[in-house]
Amino acid sequence: MARYLTKSRFRLALECPVKLFYTGKPEYPDTKVDDEFLIALAEGGFQVGALAKLYYPGGIEITDRGYDIPLEKTQQLLAMENVIIFEAAFAFENLFIRADIIIKKGNHIDLIEVKSKSFREEDETAFVGKKGGINAGWKPYLYDVAFQKHVIQSAFPQFSVTAHLMLADKEKKATVDGLNQKFFINHDKHGRVFIEPEGDTSPEALGEKILAEVNIDNIASGIISGKYEALESGLSFADTVKLYARHYARDEMFERMVGAQCHKCEFDCSFED
Repeated sequence: MARYLTKSRFRLALECPVKLFYTGKPEYPDTKVDDEFLIALAEGGFQVGALAKLYYPGGIEITDRGYDIPLEKTQQLLAMENVIIFEAAFAFENLFIRADIIIKKGNHIDLIEVKSKSFREEDETAFVGKKGGINAGWKPYLYDVAFQKHVIQSAFPQFSVTAHLMLADKEKKATVDGLNQKFFINHDKHGRVFIEPEGDTSPEALGEKILAEVNIDNIASGIISGKYEALESGLSFADTVKLYARHYARDEMFERMVGAQCHKCEFDCSFED
């Protein structure tokens, strides 16, 4: 079975590429897996994702798991002149992503990554610090979207891609009561979370939009082109992604010096574990 570098594994490598060797292996306990607070936080993110999809009526969701079928269905949908796809699948070499929202019009794709992180309009200037580097607080989100843009552009060079983040707008208030109660969290037989919208979910019933779509394409393009700090010294973004993907595909340990940051690693366990 192919060992793809997915967007979640890429985010893990952003924290520390050594984690790629440990992730998903039962012999290495992962403290984050059983963290109830993080699980609750992630489930809240699922609700935000479900709300975001309702802002794009007519979208087609690809619910299949795995790789081959989602990739095949995505390619079929992209053959349409105009289409909105939820959870579209893209692969290039041993890279694989599922994009939250894809809007294709002709030969152009708008890539929208939905996050539960809050945002106000002036925060847009805080993506990049005064010294010209990516703000640490936004780095995981911006590099995540850059990775997705890189995969889509590599897989479909005939399309232009514009990258966006969809975030909770701090300046907006829900204009309908009980909005969160329209999105019930459920789990399938494998324990995976899914959201079931209930009741009236028309635009009128949802009230004023509380999520903001933010164009971050200049930053995503800058990350890919090397405008900002390199993740690995002397390597381009594309070469760094290849390096991470190669280590993960071969199940090889990535060499890194142990440091003070390692005591917070989720793969650090007790002697008994």
